[in-house]
Amino acid sequence: MRVVMVDKISVFADNRFVVTKTAKGGLSTMTEQSVALPLDIVKKFTLDSVRVQFVQINQEVNHTYQTPFPKQRSRLISGYEYRHLEIELDENGQVKGGIVWLVAALFDFTFVRSVAAPAYGKEGGHCYDPVSLFLLHLFAFLDGYADDVAFVRDLRHPERGKTYRTLAGLKERIPNEDDLCNFRYRLRPEHFNTIFHVLGQFFEKIGLITGVILSTDGLLVRTFARYLGCNYAEERCQVLPYTAEIRALIKERVIDALAALAEGVSTKEIRIFVPCPHPEVVAKVKEKTKGKTPLFEVVCLRFIHTRYTTTFQMAGHPLEKTVALLAEGKKKEPPPDGRPVLKALLDEELPIAEGIRVQVVTNNVHFNAAGQPTIRCSKVPVDIRARLGYRRSKSDPTKAEAVFGWEVMTTVSIEPLIHREFPVGVAVGVPNTSVSERFKVLQTEQVERYHSFTTLAHTGDCAFGTEPGMEQVRSNGAVPIMDYNPGREDLSPEKLLERGYDQKGWPYITCPGGTRWAIPPVRHEQEAKSILHACLQLCPQKEQESPCLFRETELGQCREMSIEEHPRLVVEVPRGTEQFQLLRNLRVGSERFNSQAKDDGRLESPRLMGEHAFGVRANLSAMMVLLEKALGFVLEMTVQLPHLLDQDGVARLRAPPLMASS
Repeated sequence: MRVVMVDKISVFADNRFVVTKTAKGGLSTMTEQSVALPLDIVKKFTLDSVRVQFVQINQEVNHTYQTPFPKQRSRLISGYEYRHLEIELDENGQVKGGIVWLVAALFDFTFVRSVAAPAYGKEGGHCYDPVSLFLLHLFAFLDGYADDVAFVRDLRHPERGKTYRTLAGLKERIPNEDDLCNFRYRLRPEHFNTIFHVLGQFFEKIGLITGVILSTDGLLVRTFARYLGCNYAEERCQVLPYTAEIRALIKERVIDALAALAEGVSTKEIRIFVPCPHPEVVAKVKEKTKGKTPLFEVVCLRFIHTRYTTTFQMAGHPLEKTVALLAEGKKKEPPPDGRPVLKALLDEELPIAEGIRVQVVTNNVHFNAAGQPTIRCSKVPVDIRARLGYRRSKSDPTKAEAVFGWEVMTTVSIEPLIHREFPVGVAVGVPNTSVSERFKVLQTEQVERYHSFTTLAHTGDCAFGTEPGMEQVRSNGAVPIMDYNPGREDLSPEKLLERGYDQKGWPYITCPGGTRWAIPPVRHEQEAKSILHACLQLCPQKEQESPCLFRETELGQCREMSIEEHPRLVVEVPRGTEQFQLLRNLRVGSERFNSQAKDDGRLESPRLMGEHAFGVRANLSAMMVLLEKALGFVLEMTVQLPHLLDQDGVARLRAPPLMASS
């Protein structure tokens, strides 16, 4: 958890204060200034107040999640039980025992056993309590462990791991790295997602998460697999037919290579490429590569005539001893003979002259249990469902960089009053595909399902500014503050005048003097579902003296822009206004969340592959960020309140202990 040092406290006459703090994480230093808060809010979110409210919420959660665990308690190797823990703050306002102790004291995680119950069965041997294994994962993330190896090493340490073992309910046996890994694959990402939302409901019920303003953003995360050249790989690409035409092509090229060696060539390498057999993939690739046909490699064979490659004498050469040592090792482990592979590929044995060595460089032909050959496309990555995504380059913001992996889409609740943001939804999907559909699923199956707040505005970049995305936000009664992607629209001045409105959706009018200009928005017409624009007699300079009948009216010339006719461009808070920009700027909360999820939540190039692994990691990262931000705010309020009140309860500045007064 970040160590927060309070630098300055400023109190205003209206019983509000500002805390200026510096957070140090690793080598970086971040300075953040909290907004002024009324004292009643400070009192509401102190640790004592929150803990009293959490007692009731813990009871409600345990009453809601009552799915019985299939195994009897006697068959559990460990056993978690929630118990009352004392919470003590040191002189610097930090919890003794760290955030792990604070989390274990506030939350009753018994409900996790019911959430995980569908992933277990009555059969089988003994197992660890799923609550214990989940808490170990959560503790590792909260305390910043980079991997399971380092965490398990400390978990087994008599002193460093004592708190973890006690809070998780471990007994004699201690889980190892395999136990933690198996638990992550036994439970589905949906189970971790449910736990994440239950924790979020705690903070929603105490009023810390309001959901009035939401912001959604995507984070590209690299997979631990190389991109091999195809962005359309599927499972079927691993069992392509090995046809007679491919076998004949290989045979023809092998015969040519052997003939070349017979004529004095020392080494000959052949590489067999064939076109992709899927027409729809070929069409997509040709569209993006200006007509190039996608090819993949079937096999690469190298034929070496040792009569020509062993004539060089190393006697007296500076590298004589080194080469001799390497040759000795080669004698111990001779290179595999490629002739059996060649015979299997051709289904016959070709006559090969003595002294010719066959090396198999690459071979993508595989034989199933029945002995039937199939081809695995050479461009299929190990993480077969990962895809290329594009983001702005860090080294050159004017360019885009490709990221091969997965996209973590998150929705955060922006709380401008307390200058915080908290995650309320997280999902993992394929980059640049079905963004609108994944956005809809994230909102309906997570945010709306687990939370009951009323959202007034939802911000996001142009990826969510599609018609389905805007409709999804409006269906919940919120205003979509999404960036607009003009795509291939012609935004030249001539075309804008021709269509009648500019790139912001402001309509043009023509003044008596012939001047055409875009008039600003005035108000939102709710019944007409449109934005009313008016000139307000803000005439251009050269039209000041022109005779205009609209100067006698209140608003001047008026035009309406229909939201239904322009659902992407025209929004209830019009583009180009200060109000729209203020709401749009709140999107920085999503960027802050992404930054912390990468740095502290182990989402910066993790050693993971597959949607399942990334789904689990993303939900654990979201939990970590949620708890750190929410409980960090609670601790801040707890520490500051006593120093802002005198004996009469009047707010005034008082320097806390060990902190310099301003």
